Amino acid sequence: LAGIVVAGIVVYVSIGQALRPLQGMTAVAQQITAGDRGRRLHPDRSSTDLGQSAAAFDGMLDALEEAETRERDAAASARRAEADTRTFLSDAAHELRTPVAGIQNIAETLARDDGAHPERRARFTELLVSESAQAARLVADMLELARIDSNLPLQPAASDLTAIVNNEVERARLLVTDVVVERVGVETAAVDVDPDRIGQVLRNLLTNAARHTPNGGRIVVDVSTTATHAAVT
Repeated sequence: LAGIVVAGIVVYVSIGQALRPLQGMTAVAQQITAGDRGRRLHPDRSSTDLGQSAAAFDGMLDALEEAETRERDAAASARRAEADTRTFLSDAAHELRTPVAGIQNIAETLARDDGAHPERRARFTELLVSESAQAARLVADMLELARIDSNLPLQPAASDLTAIVNNEVERARLLVTDVVVERVGVETAAVDVDPDRIGQVLRNLLTNAARHTPNGGRIVVDVSTTATHAAVT
C-alpha cells in the first residue's frame, strides 16, 4: 500500500511537470486573448514533445504579430497616400484657380473693350498670353509632381526682386479695378531666386488679398532690403 501511495505521488508530480508547458500555453493564450500580444512561452526543454509544441506556438505567434504589423503599416501607408492625394488635389485646384480667374477676367475685359485705348488692349492681350502660359506650366508641374512624387527643382538666377514685384502689381492693377494696389519700398533688390516661382507666389498672394479686400480698399506691397536679405510684405 505504501509503495502504491509513493508511486501515485511520483506519477502525479511527474505528470504535473510534464504538463506544465501545456498549462503555460493555456495561460499565454488567455493573456494574448486579453490583448497582451507580446507574451511568449519560451520553453526550457524544447527537446520534449510539449517543448517542441510550445516552441512552434511561439513561432506561430511571431508570424501572426509580424503579419499584423505589416497590415497596420500597409493601412497607415494607404491613409497617408489618400491624405497626400487630397492635399495634392486641393493644392492643384488652388494653384490653377489664379491663372484661370485671370484669363476669365482678361477675356471679359477684352470683350467689353470699345477700342478707345489700343495700347491697353495690347497689354491685356500680352497678359492673356502670360496667364495662359502660367496655367500650362502649372499643369505640367502637377503632372511632373504626380510622376516623380517629389518637390519641383528650382532654377535660381540673378534677378531683380523689385522688377518681379512690379510686374505682379501691374497685373493685379489691370485685373482688379475696385481695389487700389500700391507698390512702395526700394527701387531695386538684387537676389538669386527662381523668378517664375517667386512670381507665382506673389501672384497667389495678391489674388488672395484682392479677394478679401473690400471695394475701395488698398493693397500695399512693400519691398525692403538689408545687407543680406530682401523681403516682400
